[in-house]
Amino acid sequence: MDKKRVEIDEDKRRDLHESFNNRISYVCKLAALVIAVVAFGSVILGQDDKTFVILGLCVSVALLAIASLQDNSGKK
Repeated sequence: MDKKRVEIDEDKRRDLHESFNNRISYVCKLAALVIAVVAFGSVILGQDDKTFVILGLCVSVALLAIASLQDNSGKK
């Protein structure tokens, strides 16, 4: 089995890296939004468990931090 390597020039590599970071950032922001809406919705409906609400909000903040780091890496 002969594996062929594909050489990618530096500009194309940078574009792919930035595109991948943008996708990760978008998915993290979307997941954070869904988790926060579900957590606040459960509080409003009175079906909340304090542990899961706090855990959900912490995960949401962590996902937003990851998205922020991904956005920052593309602006360097």
